[in-house]
Amino acid sequence: MTKRNRAREQPAQAAPNPGPPLARWRVLATVFTTGAAVLVVEIAGARVVSPLYGSGLYSWSALISVTLAALSLGYWVGGRAADRRPDTAVFHGGILLAGLLVVAIPPLAGPILRVTEPLDPRLGVLLAAALLFFLPLAVLGGVTPFAIRLSRPPQGEVGAVSGLIFAVSTVGSLLAALATGFLLIPNLGVRAILALTGATIMLTAIAGFLLSGRRALGGVSVGLLVLALLAWRGAGAAESSGSLRIVARTPSFFGFLRVVETDTERMLTVNGIGQNYLSLLPDAEHYPYLVFMSSLPRLMRASDTPPTGLLIGLGAGELVGLLTSQGVEMTAVELDPRVEELARRHFGLSLPHERVRILDGRVFLERDRGQYDFVFIDAFLGEDVPGHLYSREALAAVRRRLAPGGALAINYTTLTGGEDARALMKTLQAVFAHVKAYTDGAPAEHLASMVLVASDEPIAFPGAARSELPAPRLFLANELRLETAGARILTDDYNPINTYRLGANRLWRQAMIRHIGEDWAYWADF
Repeated sequence: MTKRNRAREQPAQAAPNPGPPLARWRVLATVFTTGAAVLVVEIAGARVVSPLYGSGLYSWSALISVTLAALSLGYWVGGRAADRRPDTAVFHGGILLAGLLVVAIPPLAGPILRVTEPLDPRLGVLLAAALLFFLPLAVLGGVTPFAIRLSRPPQGEVGAVSGLIFAVSTVGSLLAALATGFLLIPNLGVRAILALTGATIMLTAIAGFLLSGRRALGGVSVGLLVLALLAWRGAGAAESSGSLRIVARTPSFFGFLRVVETDTERMLTVNGIGQNYLSLLPDAEHYPYLVFMSSLPRLMRASDTPPTGLLIGLGAGELVGLLTSQGVEMTAVELDPRVEELARRHFGLSLPHERVRILDGRVFLERDRGQYDFVFIDAFLGEDVPGHLYSREALAAVRRRLAPGGALAINYTTLTGGEDARALMKTLQAVFAHVKAYTDGAPAEHLASMVLVASDEPIAFPGAARSELPAPRLFLANELRLETAGARILTDDYNPINTYRLGANRLWRQAMIRHIGEDWAYWADF
């Protein structure tokens, strides 16, 4: 008898006995919880890496790629494990492991970010995301196929039951995405969100052990939960060891806001990037671009009538303070109410509340019916710019808000020869009759403070001869001739300005790392 015939005559190996099927409600409750946890980890994960890597295109591409790769592996491994050992102890043990891994993310973040920081930012954020989030997400991904196996759907209902389980898991993810973005992140710290998520996953596993009659495993799991939470509590945000002091931390829907102080300056930062810098030294000068922009009403107008101004992007309130001190009747528009709170509490903003409109700048421009002699745009989110303010349609809305002879001034930090600067200049030229650009004189390979001025009237500075301030002379002496041939006009339909800015954004974040120094109490603070 041949080996092949003998193999055929051997009895087939018996499939593992999975025991009685899990109750449908238990399966659905479990996959709902773990599906929700996946989205919490993904969205909160963006805030974990944002102090060092920002929250732009690279960061989100890395988080989404790691999430999809982890879930793919988890589905495959979880399904194979379920077929080989369809045991509730293995099932709930995997869920317990996922919870422990999620609780471990905050204490591991600092060392991992520190290891990845010397790498190119694109590789660094991808590696950091993989090291921090791949394992917990992969284990969570294995829950759904395992749950389908344990539910043991009857013949003829496998598709319906599998579809129901995946649907409930996806609904959990959907609700978690809404809750994380709209409720949790604006009101809780990311460390607390991840700890609560990990604890909820572990409680799900503990309930599963107890309902399956595995009381010993349930008791051990309770002990692990307590130890994990104690370890998380003891490993809270580190305190700075240098001269840097984190004065205030404010989670927001739009970014992680901090007020940071050294012996010489106070900074408002969003996602790790400084938005405003206030010197604490006596008789210190304001930054040149602020002085130049705030001088424009005096430089461009000969009338004694107080001009009116609209500022989009309040920040710490330094620019609006300089403008009002020169008699400009200002209205400010700020998207984030918590920015206004920090500006009043830590930077001395005194503009009356009724003169600050908490609204998206584009929405305000479309709704408002007032007219202003000057419109100023000084809006950033970390190193990114709000692209919807720089489309042809948005700039046309600005033009409608300008009084006859009025002017728009934009503060725009970038590489002076960058594709984004050329596109923005060409878009302004498509809307306004006259556009000029001025810089602080930075070399082409360095980041520059660029101020673009646009108007339907010829741009002139009759008051320049009377100005004794060095900042206006610096900018007026460095008029930039941007070549716009071949540049794209930015529109609502297609506006790649932040893609064009990727190189400038990378330089900006590297400059911020040099400015702050390797203070990991700051860079790993979320």
